[in-house]
Amino acid sequence: MVSFPPIRSLMCMLAIAIAMPSCVYDYEGDCEGDYFMRLTILNHWSVTPEVFPEGMAYFFFPKNGGEPWRFDIPGADGGEVKVPNEAYRFVALNDDFRSVLLKDDDSYEKMEVTTVAGNLFDGAGDAVAASESLPARSGELDSQEVRMCPDMMWSDAMPSVVVGLDDLAYTVRHIPDGDEEMMKSRGMILPTIMHPIVSTYHFTISNVVNLNGVKRVCGAMSGLAASVNLAGYRHSSEAVTVPVGVRRVDDTTLGGEFLTFGLPSAAEVKTVLSLFVWLSDGRRINYEFDVTGQTATAPDPMNVWIRLDGLELPESEPSSGAFDVSVDTWNTIVINIYG
Repeated sequence: MVSFPPIRSLMCMLAIAIAMPSCVYDYEGDCEGDYFMRLTILNHWSVTPEVFPEGMAYFFFPKNGGEPWRFDIPGADGGEVKVPNEAYRFVALNDDFRSVLLKDDDSYEKMEVTTVAGNLFDGAGDAVAASESLPARSGELDSQEVRMCPDMMWSDAMPSVVVGLDDLAYTVRHIPDGDEEMMKSRGMILPTIMHPIVSTYHFTISNVVNLNGVKRVCGAMSGLAASVNLAGYRHSSEAVTVPVGVRRVDDTTLGGEFLTFGLPSAAEVKTVLSLFVWLSDGRRINYEFDVTGQTATAPDPMNVWIRLDGLELPESEPSSGAFDVSVDTWNTIVINIYG
């Protein structure tokens, strides 16, 4: 596990590294004047007991200012760390991600997770689709940035962790009401309760006619939150579009699922499921389904189901040859969903 901030005193760093051989501490401060206390982070997964991330990152933000301490520890259980005895704010999250970016990770109040830029056709899973021209999109969809779906993520945040010379106190935040309670620790143990901070969205389109004439299909969901603030689990007001894969469930059904930060805090943003269809005869169609009514009223915002029924595709004879990339025209069809 590795901690930050930057090196200031080589002698201090060596002294601490000797005290804990499995760690390298780069500490900016007076080695003789600071007392480093050993505490154990103990993660609890009662909310999602089946989850075991490959590694976790732990951030201690000194309340009196200065750079945060970061510890990266393999596994999901937690582990021992050593920090100076003072008051902190604390954030824990899994660090085994590929599409996620940490922003403002030097500030407890501003620290958030977002994702890397993507291509509208990344859900197709092949380089040919990613290089093709994009369809014209209706309304505000055309101006939304395309971002990749996040990896699965869990986090816990505490506005106060007080490390004493022989005791430890910490704030417990009760989800979802947000009430806070200061607790005393036994044995210098800092317990966390990991909560998922991304949602799983599922979608199905049943009773699809002429599905056998489809050469390639993928999708995108627009109107989703660009990021999540870790201190307060607040969704950004910025809306983005994420590319998603679409699979054939059977001869008349399309479906898929993806991870997302959920809905943005801006209530006026619409959620639109786009379906990009390449027909065997070379035609390309972009279907846009306004599914705001289903996402906004989902009983469980962490596990959302979108169900569409009835889609008639144009007839197209299946072709055994290569897809005709010379056809460069998209036809966009907007379908309003009621209820």
